[in-house]
Amino acid sequence: MKKLVPALLMFLLTAPVHSKELPDIISNGFKFLKKNDVVKAVDTWLANSTIYGAKAVSAQVTGFDKLKIYCGKYVEHELYKHNNLGSRSDIYLVTLHFDECEVFSEFITYKKPSGDMTIQRFMFQTEPAKVWPSNVLYGE
Repeated sequence: MKKLVPALLMFLLTAPVHSKELPDIISNGFKFLKKNDVVKAVDTWLANSTIYGAKAVSAQVTGFDKLKIYCGKYVEHELYKHNNLGSRSDIYLVTLHFDECEVFSEFITYKKPSGDMTIQRFMFQTEPAKVWPSNVLYGE
């Protein structure tokens, strides 16, 4: 038992940090998506981002419009996994539940030196293998 406690403590200290909540910059976008306001959702996710611009917003909105045709109305989301990628970056794997299907997403956030959180990248796909790492889907 004495050897188990230090080993368990070491595992807990070195294991990736997982949270059960999304940062506001992500969750606020989902609030707009729930109201069927795709433009405001995408604007929220792209706020203060290096990828912000008319083309980026337009492409994401078009993508969501296609998802709605295929999957129906957005219902809710669920955080599947969160890992720290360093002292300033995190990755969030999120499932989106629509009326007719699941959509798999990945958000990578970055904390700027100013302390502001921004989304560096996000992707949505009905095929999980195109968004999530294979070890998440199939094990190691």
